[in-house]
Amino acid sequence: MWRQDICAQAEELAVDSKHLCAVRIVSSQWRLVIICAYMPYEDDETSNDIYMDQLACIANLVYSNSDCHVVICGDFNGFHKEMAAHYLAK
Repeated sequence: MWRQDICAQAEELAVDSKHLCAVRIVSSQWRLVIICAYMPYEDDETSNDIYMDQLACIANLVYSNSDCHVVICGDFNGFHKEMAAHYLAK
């Protein structure tokens, strides 16, 4: 159910990345940017460079929309060595 007193405008933000998409939603009372990421998962130097470029792109979106609340979601393909040791021990 949608509240009748909520009226907002949404626009897709220009993002030069196949790993990211973003939308800005503005109402008379709040501003929100939602960034969705699907980060590379390969573990090599080239992929690490791409990963860092995508993080820089996310940072740029955040800074260029500093008047908004920001939600960053998606699949960051994070991997922790401590978690790997736990799963590999099984």
